[in-house]
Amino acid sequence: MARRSGWSARSGCGKSVTSLAIMGLLSKHSAEVSGSIRFDGFDLLDVPDETLRDLRGNRLAMIFQEPMTSLNPSFTIGDQIVETILRHRGGSRRQARERAIELLRRVHIPSPEKRIDEYPHKLSGGMRQRVMIAMALACDPRAADRGRADHRARRHACRRRSST
Repeated sequence: MARRSGWSARSGCGKSVTSLAIMGLLSKHSAEVSGSIRFDGFDLLDVPDETLRDLRGNRLAMIFQEPMTSLNPSFTIGDQIVETILRHRGGSRRQARERAIELLRRVHIPSPEKRIDEYPHKLSGGMRQRVMIAMALACDPRAADRGRADHRARRHACRRRSST
């Protein structure tokens, strides 16, 4: 059984910066990252960019705190989730779309069959955050930084369940 890792902590303690370093997303001009970051037999500081691209979204995921800066307003949320699935898992567009609908359902997006074809600006902030969670979970990553986003979505899901 694969081991999954994630973390959450108070605001301002460095979760996002640490995650960006792990995923190789910090600019080499603005930050110096030294030592080693071991993941799945790789030293992430010593692998080619192509290897990091293959790992990101596939086995490593990060849910950014502000979904409007992460979601592309020119594409539907479904297109963006499907792209992630196809890039890392392959398969048909139809299969990827079915998986995307299932992920939206899993993060408690109402009417996922309809919402999948909507653009990010049509969704509330909370729903956009849940779309980001769905995208991060699309390929069953082994490590994910969920930050505050996951806590908000979990609280929302718990409130919905307790009110039914």
